[in-house]
Amino acid sequence: MRKINSIKQLLREKKRIKEHRDQLENRIYSGWKEMKESVKPFNLVKDIFSHSTSRKNSASLNTETVLKTTFKYAAIFLATGFIYQAIGKLKRFFRK
Repeated sequence: MRKINSIKQLLREKKRIKEHRDQLENRIYSGWKEMKESVKPFNLVKDIFSHSTSRKNSASLNTETVLKTTFKYAAIFLATGFIYQAIGKLKRFFRK
């Protein structure tokens, strides 16, 4: 820590510390918003779907069967339903 010799130095240091605190708070807030957005049911399903389809190449597209595709969509549908039920129960729990 530096030694402060005058009121002007003290005021500058206070201003610098306040600006640094504001920057950190903004980073926390934006990180929190991103996290909240990423755990929404629609975004979870979208991420799962995009992750499962991003690994495909031309060879795997030809070998993928209708059964695999149906199973994948069913799993996504069930996961979405489960997430919505869990959110509903959590909302009811926290309202009490």
